[in-house]
Amino acid sequence: MQATLERLNEEFIAAVRNSDVVWFQRNLAPDYTNRNSAGKWETLQEFLAVNARPFQLRDFRASEVQIRMVGNDVALVHGKTQYVNPDGSPGRGRYVDVWQRSDGAWRCVSADVMRG
Repeated sequence: MQATLERLNEEFIAAVRNSDVVWFQRNLAPDYTNRNSAGKWETLQEFLAVNARPFQLRDFRASEVQIRMVGNDVALVHGKTQYVNPDGSPGRGRYVDVWQRSDGAWRCVSADVMRG
């Protein structure tokens, strides 16, 4: 289970970096919600529309990832992000993703993203 969630987290970060909407459509729950770095809550459709645009940050990566199981079918994935802004300045952030297993498949149901 841990290895699966680690892989999904790595794929999520890569999907953000590569604007991979198809990956999001396969791995996010239909009722997915995201609180973006500006503090605005987004529905799945709003999140997909934003992430379909070319990604503007460089060297976007995650570190210090921690996965915490809540029972057998829910996991919290915490991590830090580092990146380079379009103006060349360094950036960083944090995130918490909530994953739920249903019918044997893990889907991300919610995310909370912070920058700074």
